Amino acid sequence: MLTWITDLADKWLVSCTTREEVIDCVILEQFVNVLPEEARTWVKERKPRSSREAGQLAENF
Repeated sequence: MLTWITDLADKWLVSCTTREEVIDCVILEQFVNVLPEEARTWVKERKPRSSREAGQLAENF
């Protein structure tokens, strides 16, 4: 189980190299997960690269 979780984290955080990027990846994931379903799907389809971009997309939804 630990290996599986570690592998998932490695894949999920592949684009996050600095402390700030890791924090933003976590914020992005959590933010998208609390959006209403339709907004969540719409934002995910646009593949935001940061939590700020996801926030702007959600506001425009």
